[in-house]
Amino acid sequence: MTLKKFAPFLAAMFLVACEDEGSSSAPVVDDGTVVESSSSSEGNLSSSEKSDVKSSSSEASEEKPSSSEDQSSSSEAVDSSSSEAPEQSSSSAITEESSSSADMVPKKIANIEVRTVQYVFNEMDFVRLTVANNEERDLDSLSLRFYFTAKPEEVEKCATLVDEDLCQMFDAEGMSSPCENEREIRDLMRRSLPVRVAQLYDSVAKTYAYYFDISLGSTTFKPKTKMSIDLGFSKGLSNDNYHSCETMRVSAAKRFSKESGDWSWMPHALADGAYYEGMPLENKDYGDAGEEIPINPYVFVFRNELKEGFLWGYSPIDSIIGL
Repeated sequence: MTLKKFAPFLAAMFLVACEDEGSSSAPVVDDGTVVESSSSSEGNLSSSEKSDVKSSSSEASEEKPSSSEDQSSSSEAVDSSSSEAPEQSSSSAITEESSSSADMVPKKIANIEVRTVQYVFNEMDFVRLTVANNEERDLDSLSLRFYFTAKPEEVEKCATLVDEDLCQMFDAEGMSSPCENEREIRDLMRRSLPVRVAQLYDSVAKTYAYYFDISLGSTTFKPKTKMSIDLGFSKGLSNDNYHSCETMRVSAAKRFSKESGDWSWMPHALADGAYYEGMPLENKDYGDAGEEIPINPYVFVFRNELKEGFLWGYSPIDSIIGL
């Protein structure tokens, strides 16, 4: 027999083999990449391998349309999984952010500047905080967060509190006057107990990240105005099982400085090679934290609801709160 006689037979066998191969349960994306559909086989891949497969599958589905409804549905499933990938690596992103910022310019929605300078008086740590509104519109309902790291016994049960000590407003021409709502700010601050961030726990040092919410109450910042407010950190007492605390105006259990490793005080390396040297230490009579004091992008500023009202700065928990 000659080979020509077997040609129809060989062609039929080839078609049958192709049909059997195409009946596999694993969906195939347009570039030929096979994506395992069973959860057990996906579990054998590392997270980076999953990400690579999903990424290549997503790119292939975007390059050309699917040839069948089954391929379209499998491609959509890949795209959906790919969009969820960043959530799997959020903890590593937090660790990386604690040592560096993504940009020299603070992440911001509003044109605000925050400057901070530290001083020590009667063995208490103080921060002179200056908040400037560079917008051409009013800003109100502002709150700021100072982040730090501590052991529970250094912070909780009134061990470390924040209190308002002095408040001045500066108009657009630079003239100062006492804050009209200073009493309101002081009362809000005295009710602001430190908040523990459970997701940021160091099991070796036995420390947590904490923050103080510094509410400025009903303060309205007119365009080109700024506020200078002194914050004091001290111990306190409680008569209601630590639901609230009264400050004692003595040194807090937790001490702060740019060497203490606390987010809003410490130095930070910036992505473009610049460097925030940490919160400067001056004496009590230094005066307003003006332009000679570097902007501190590690004080977090928001308005009303946190996710809806983020305005300015970086926090160590941006990935947790979805910013």
